[in-house]
Amino acid sequence: MTGVHTRVVCPPDSWTLRSEEERRSAAVFSDLLALLADGEVPLDVLREVHGVVGDEIRHAQMCADMASALGAPRPRSQLLPRAGLEPITAEERRRRALEIVLVEGAIGETISSALFAAGRRSTEEPQARATLSRILADEAIHARCFWRLLDRLLSPGDAEHLADVVSDALGAIEQVQVVPSLESLARGDPFDPEWAALGVLAPAARVDAFYGAIDKRVLPALTSRGMDGSGVWAARYTNLRRGEEEHVA
Repeated sequence: MTGVHTRVVCPPDSWTLRSEEERRSAAVFSDLLALLADGEVPLDVLREVHGVVGDEIRHAQMCADMASALGAPRPRSQLLPRAGLEPITAEERRRRALEIVLVEGAIGETISSALFAAGRRSTEEPQARATLSRILADEAIHARCFWRLLDRLLSPGDAEHLADVVSDALGAIEQVQVVPSLESLARGDPFDPEWAALGVLAPAARVDAFYGAIDKRVLPALTSRGMDGSGVWAARYTNLRRGEEEHVA
């Protein structure tokens, strides 16, 4: 599951949305596979990314099965926002691939692992718990795979470019992954414990898992790769505010 364009709502659509998120991840990583296959990338890297795509498709089916079992709406496909089809240079393709590897892959799957782990802890229904356990195991592998892949693909000068990209992305991820939960908590919206038993992540648990993953895993990993994790996080809304100010002016 990737983080940037995810919709987060409460039941009865939770498993439906998970299926849609996993399907979207498969599409994103399919795009990545195409970008990498065009470049001078070792075949073992392509095999790994191809395996991730297959995993995400399987996750989508597993979540769709859970949605069906709970009488939730049927998942639908989503159109990804994509750039135009005009040719781009080899360097542009490499940088675009790097952005996907870091944002959607390394960061997205790291956060996803934390959220699936938090959901599994409170899940009691056997099929739901088994589904979350299987997906969690895969997502943890994916996260490690993408951090390794990032290290293999990084070139001198990439860190500065990626720091700007990831800062904006973290703001977007926060908005869709936890802001709705924070707003729900602020309103005092009720959360039925039976939902948690069926694999639905409670707002408070989502908030804790998200910020825990950011603080303990994502920011240190960025810093170790020359991107000043704390500074990147602190600046996550800078470009958004600048754009709003320019629009007003």
